Amino acid sequence: MGAVKEYIRKIAIITAALFFLAMLAGCSKGLDAYPTEPAFQVNSQATGAGDRVLWGYYEMYIDPAVPDVSIIPLRQTAMHLNALKYLETPTTTLVSLEGPVKVVGDVLKVNIGITHPLPQKIYTGFDVRGILITRGSVNFIGGYILPGQNDLRLLNADGYTRYWNPTEFTGSGYQDGILGTPNFVGDFNATVNGFKYFADGLGATDSFEDFSSPLRGAFTSGKKNVRHYEIKIGGAGLLFNYAVDASWAMPDKTPPTIPDDFDVNKANCKEAWKVISRIENHLSPGGGECNVWVDVYDRQGISTIDAVYLNAPSICLGLKQFGSPVDHGDYVTYWLAITNELKNIGPDFPILLEAKDEEAATNQYLQAFQLVSVAIPDVVITLDDDAHYKTPGTDYNYAYRVVDVSGEDPPVDYLDFDGPWDFTQGSYPENEHRIIYSPSDPEVAAFKNDFPASVEYFLCEGSGDSSAYRAEAHNETAEALYLYGIYSKEMFSGSLVFNTPAVFQYPLNMISDITISKKVTIIPFILIVQVDIHLKAIGCGWVKAPIGGGTWYNCLLLRETVDIKTSGTAGQGWVATLLLYEWVADDGAVASMVLSGNRKDQPQNFDPDTYVLTGEADFSGLAEITHF
Repeated sequence: MGAVKEYIRKIAIITAALFFLAMLAGCSKGLDAYPTEPAFQVNSQATGAGDRVLWGYYEMYIDPAVPDVSIIPLRQTAMHLNALKYLETPTTTLVSLEGPVKVVGDVLKVNIGITHPLPQKIYTGFDVRGILITRGSVNFIGGYILPGQNDLRLLNADGYTRYWNPTEFTGSGYQDGILGTPNFVGDFNATVNGFKYFADGLGATDSFEDFSSPLRGAFTSGKKNVRHYEIKIGGAGLLFNYAVDASWAMPDKTPPTIPDDFDVNKANCKEAWKVISRIENHLSPGGGECNVWVDVYDRQGISTIDAVYLNAPSICLGLKQFGSPVDHGDYVTYWLAITNELKNIGPDFPILLEAKDEEAATNQYLQAFQLVSVAIPDVVITLDDDAHYKTPGTDYNYAYRVVDVSGEDPPVDYLDFDGPWDFTQGSYPENEHRIIYSPSDPEVAAFKNDFPASVEYFLCEGSGDSSAYRAEAHNETAEALYLYGIYSKEMFSGSLVFNTPAVFQYPLNMISDITISKKVTIIPFILIVQVDIHLKAIGCGWVKAPIGGGTWYNCLLLRETVDIKTSGTAGQGWVATLLLYEWVADDGAVASMVLSGNRKDQPQNFDPDTYVLTGEADFSGLAEITHF
């Protein structure tokens, strides 16, 4: 235990060292007024980044197998601050650990406090960012490389930037240190890296999304600011570089008033200082739709935002540009809808959002990034899901209405196979149920003995005399649902018992395609009934239910046809074909249905080849779930 504590302590020391501040750099103008401070000069070509200032850059390495730490200063400040004593003295006067350091699994959690080293207000920094520079394994359009799931990365990044990565800034803001070469040691190839934002008034765990600073993100002299870091430890241990980036300009007068005497066009970053996204994800394997809104906060206003792009090579073909900008004064909202063009399925697809500044043509790094991810699930209905849904004593109440689609539009596009589908719109004057009865329930006493004792439950569908009871059982070992038959007072005036049960194999997913034929002798040689069932998965997407409220369910769309024929001396040949669309949620529950049918004594109301409705059909959606 002592060795573990010592290792965690060393991790804490290194994490604190990440934030070691050399000094705010600036120009030599006005320094004679402060002879006690170290003189420094500007080399405008040292950064290659306009008014950007690199506060410090270090190489850090922790090998989990060997409890030791290497700290290598890669270079002095890029603005040639003559402050070597600040680089070589202990950091305890500038950096403090605020509370305990925690390692939870493979995540390092720590609060860091930073105290500004200089007392003069003219050295107030703006839009200060602590950038974690790492390896990358995820490639985006445009050559951007970001850390992936197995790389060390900042989990709670406030934003992302290209600044100070060694791939693009070698010779212009990055240079190899005397004691170490980052590319040789760490291969820090990520060109877009996550950062935490430091500013007066922004607490350790305060939401950056909700942060609004009347001081324009100032980090004033003498102040200490604290931020919470959560770092996912990569497969190679804690190996990373770190840069502290600040924007600064000489104030218009001394002593200055903060922030008024600092020109916003010079002292603050020119690109957006904050990018916030909101996503309504209904992507599905077949396409679906994902609405993305991006709020872009730019100190210089909407006129300086050139464009906003969505970069998702695992989902979309090419870059997608946002449109529909709405100016809210201190930020601008952009909107874009995308679909799953590449038909991929998975839990974590990264999306890189980029806001480009109008001056990016002359300085390509004037970009602000945000990284989000979306899931594109393939619905799989397992037998356990279905068993949970069909628990005896449950009443699934559905609101429905009969629609003649030859005369009006249906309430939902049932031919849309990748959603989203919304069944909460419109009026539903009728009610029906799917009630789960156990064999011991009085409701099924009149006919339960028609079926084998192995029946576990009866699924009642419909209402009143038009109800049909399905006798079912589960076989979890064989991952199969057994349908023993159907009781219907209206259609059969009794029970239609399958001598051997119809077997529906699980799990059900996008490749499900089940055909079952059952022939039942009602009266030998006189009346024989044949039932042909075809169940096919035809889509996957999102359904909004129940009717009264509205929750999005990830659903598998199933189409089922039931053909009924009779033979024997009293047989009538073809009797009816039922057409059923079911949107089955990933917990087995049916979120919505469309039911239609062709009968001998009624006009045809759907095309048997295309399954397009041509007449009346019941459209129903889940209204409520009750237990009795």
